Amino acid sequence: MQTKSLVILALIFSIVFTANADPKKGHGRGRGRDPKLFVAISAGVGLPLGNFAKADTAKGSGFASLGAHLNLTAGYKFIPNVGVMIMVGETFNSFNAQGFLDKYAMTGVTTTITGTSYYTGQYLAGPIFCLPTDKVDINARILVGAISLTFPVITEQATDGGFTSQGVINTPSAMGFAYDAGVGAKIKLSSMIGIMVNADYFGSSVSYTNQTTVSSGSFAGGTNVDTKTYTQSVGLINITAGFSLSF
Repeated sequence: MQTKSLVILALIFSIVFTANADPKKGHGRGRGRDPKLFVAISAGVGLPLGNFAKADTAKGSGFASLGAHLNLTAGYKFIPNVGVMIMVGETFNSFNAQGFLDKYAMTGVTTTITGTSYYTGQYLAGPIFCLPTDKVDINARILVGAISLTFPVITEQATDGGFTSQGVINTPSAMGFAYDAGVGAKIKLSSMIGIMVNADYFGSSVSYTNQTTVSSGSFAGGTNVDTKTYTQSVGLINITAGFSLSF
């Protein structure tokens, strides 16, 4: 987990437990009212959609594959049906190197492609709407916030007879506006503990002003550096399960 996510997580738990410890609050375990504070941790998969998953030569194709997702949430219910929540999420999508090779390799040239994974940091907040029952709570949320997107470092090696070349595409991390819409269900194991199941759509678009491609070797005729502006749209379906605590 990234350092900034750990800091945000620590802040979330500090807020939750400070509020819960206030003796003036009329909620929590043993106070005769429904819990208002909650924290949860969930893990699952992040399925890329749209241009983010596309594997072709069109500009903006992301070549992202299925990845792992983790999120941490905390919230407060003003009334049983309405509240606010914070979500910090991370998705790690592998780079579709074979798809990239199929689209960009030159005929007759032996080429290998490698790439690191996408890292998508998600920092969101917004309203949550709840339908509580005795055994299962259903909720829906609409969140907005920021994305921190780390693009894969892509390396190409090509050989044709005695000629060789290497190309490296390096894109620094960038941030942008993001949004999330999701639904979830909590199966109550007790008044405090529950099992969560969630499905969220996460979307954003991130622009880079200095994506750099460095080409070197016989094919390139030396070393060439090309810098350009690049925009990557991001679409993810995050499906997770985990545990929650209510106070």
